[in-house]
This record gives sequence, structure tokens and C-alpha cells, in this order.
Amino acid sequence: MVLGPVLLGAFFVGSTMSAVDRSRSAERLGLAAAGVRTSVDALCQQLRAAADAVALVADAAARPAA
Repeated sequence: MVLGPVLLGAFFVGSTMSAVDRSRSAERLGLAAAGVRTSVDALCQQLRAAADAVALVADAAARPAA
């Protein structure tokens, strides 16, 4: 009976491919998360710099001229 080993081999190949696909999906998801994190960090730095600039201008405008 040849059908049993063929089906068993097909099952193992299928499960291995599924595991590889899952691993690749997890890797892609990790890379995407890192990209989003980097973008958000860059945006936060830009917002912080703008807030610092506004605070300096507001502070200078609030002080009376000597």
C-alpha cells in the first residue's frame, strides 16, 4: 500500500510549509511594526522641537523689554 506513506508525506510537507509561512508572516509583521515605531518616533521628535520653539518665542514675548 503506497497511498499511506504518500499521504503522510504530503501532510508533513503541508504542515512544514504552513509553519514557514507563519514564520515569514511574523517576520514581516515585526518589520512593519518597527517601521511604524520609527515613523511615530520621528513625528514625536518633530512635534517636540516645534513645541520647544513655540515655548521659546512665547517666553521671549512675555518678558518686558529692558
